[in-house]
Amino acid sequence: MKMQYSKTDIEELERISGADPSAAYELGLRYYAGIYVKQDLRKAFALFRSAANAGNVGAMYLRGKCHGEGQGIWKDPERAVKWYMRAAIHGHRQAMYDLAESYMHGEGVGKNSEEAMKWYRKAAESGYGPACYRMGELCFHDDKEEALQWFSKGGELNDDLSAYSAGMIYYSKGDYENAIKFLKISAEQDNSDAYLRLSEMYLSGIGVAKNEEKAKELFERANRNVYELL
Repeated sequence: MKMQYSKTDIEELERISGADPSAAYELGLRYYAGIYVKQDLRKAFALFRSAANAGNVGAMYLRGKCHGEGQGIWKDPERAVKWYMRAAIHGHRQAMYDLAESYMHGEGVGKNSEEAMKWYRKAAESGYGPACYRMGELCFHDDKEEALQWFSKGGELNDDLSAYSAGMIYYSKGDYENAIKFLKISAEQDNSDAYLRLSEMYLSGIGVAKNEEKAKELFERANRNVYELL
């Protein structure tokens, strides 16, 4: 959902959105998130609908998202799946993932784990980090090495849960170099569990030079995160 226009372009977007699907989509994003304008989900949905009907793939996905969550329009899981599918066919990674979730949980479509796995895989292979994590979860019981491959791929894409999972598997295998690598990636995404594990490793000198000051810093960062959630 990268936006190509600035605050000064709102009037221009309003002027051309009726004839330009990309402008309608961009303007819809602003009303959807309340960027430079007052948030208006009903108007956002109307713009996404217009742009989606004209073939804008991002708008297809967000039209489905609005129906899926009842944002600016009535909640309608079946319509959500319809638009996720349209966007997914055109290569939209988040649409692939949300379509997989719909099949996995039977929301708006018949529950179908095989179809869910197919779309999780497509999303993961296209480079969507959360889908890599889901693939790792789904593979873990039967094939831990495949799961590790997916977690590692997701970690390389800066998905914090994937990176943490990869780090912990490498830790359990005694591969502390890779454990540190992925736990640091997860910590960079502010994952409290990653901070704690890294703190333990620095405190004990596991895979890194022992550094009590660094261990304390990481432990305090983890505690601050927990406190902020309370």
